[in-house]
Amino acid sequence: MSLYQEKNDYFLNELNLKKTSAADFYRDIFPVGSFENELGKMDVYPTTKKGNGFIVYTAENNTKHTRMVFDDLKSIFELQDNECAFMSPISYFGKNRTAKNARQLFALAFDLDEVGRQELHLLLTYHADSIPRPTYIVNSGGGIHLYYVLKEPMPMTPTNQRLMKELKFCLTSFMWNSDTSRLKDIQYQGLNQGFRLVGSKTKNGEEVTAWKVGEKVDVEYLIGFTPGELNLHYHEYRFDSKMSLEEARKKYPEWYHQRIELGREKKNWTCKRALYDWWKRQLTKTKYHHRYFYVMALAIYAKKCDISEEELRADAYSFQEYLNLKSPTNPFTEEDIESALECFNETYRSFPRDDIAKITGIEIQKNKRNGRSQEKHLQGARAIRDINNENWRKGNGRKSAQEIVFIFLAENQYITAREFCERTGLAKRTFYKYKKIWLELMIEKLDHLR
Repeated sequence: MSLYQEKNDYFLNELNLKKTSAADFYRDIFPVGSFENELGKMDVYPTTKKGNGFIVYTAENNTKHTRMVFDDLKSIFELQDNECAFMSPISYFGKNRTAKNARQLFALAFDLDEVGRQELHLLLTYHADSIPRPTYIVNSGGGIHLYYVLKEPMPMTPTNQRLMKELKFCLTSFMWNSDTSRLKDIQYQGLNQGFRLVGSKTKNGEEVTAWKVGEKVDVEYLIGFTPGELNLHYHEYRFDSKMSLEEARKKYPEWYHQRIELGREKKNWTCKRALYDWWKRQLTKTKYHHRYFYVMALAIYAKKCDISEEELRADAYSFQEYLNLKSPTNPFTEEDIESALECFNETYRSFPRDDIAKITGIEIQKNKRNGRSQEKHLQGARAIRDINNENWRKGNGRKSAQEIVFIFLAENQYITAREFCERTGLAKRTFYKYKKIWLELMIEKLDHLR
């Protein structure tokens, strides 16, 4: 029995579920009114504030095309005989499916490869307390797609895109393990990742089927399955057009004081261009499934190192031919490059090194100075030392928990709570307590130093 048959048999005979039709599946994700009407014109978008879905499909001549999806969802059903038709649960403005044009996120979706009956069973039972229960599981052939349909669509502001990517990467690292997939290497996907259409064909000509196994979710529910780092800045998801500044002032007074009253921007270190040049040399280590993320990281490092957008674009497009060699039948397109280059944005300047390593599959050795010059690093370390104890020269007794946290953060400001606790034996709540203090003190101290 194939992996595809194992999963369908499990849904039918062990869970006693009925297959969800493509019409019901997509209407549940995209309720009536989610998209513009087919007769709508582009110039009405600013009034209606509605976008449209996009399907990327391969024609008989092996060329890629895009098809807009309007509110009647008709385009979805017209392409159900196609074996290479993909759609993301996102609406877009305009005619290009890029991060810049993203309007609303209707569901967070994940792709797990090499999943059979046993892996599916373990995901829904053994890991029920550690992996959020999806709204739908789609049998895509050898693998599955997990859809977490949101109760309310999320506006795709730059901040929300960054934070939802963090959430997706974090959840993927939990979902993809030896129990839930027979494939060893974790494959991280971006928000714009397209998924094979329900009702269309798998690679082997089988029907892509959807099965409802849970309810719609909110972001709070998903974040509840992640380490505390994401919980610390969850409120950032909420700063959208629905919240006035006055509401934000009452609900998040510290944020309002720092960003609005004081006009203080987030402080960022600028790295030497050697870091950017080093990343370009890692091109040869890029695998097929990580092409998009390699270029995405290139854009992030360009921002970190103050590389011009002109130089970044020239480098990214010069790599296209090499990246195409990874899969001649699935080329890395200009659209892919443009989508990845959306990360050339201030919101991604502080994107953690460890996360870049995860999504690109390229090992990045730790640099305790985080790309800063020795002088800058020592300035920061001494500032922390002075903050910690003005009489630091006196005595050499056992360090307090606060001291330990401050020292670790001085060496690596992006250290995770998990790594810190493993190395020190201290509790996560201790790390978060003193990290908050450290960040507040650093803002004041570094402002003075600079």
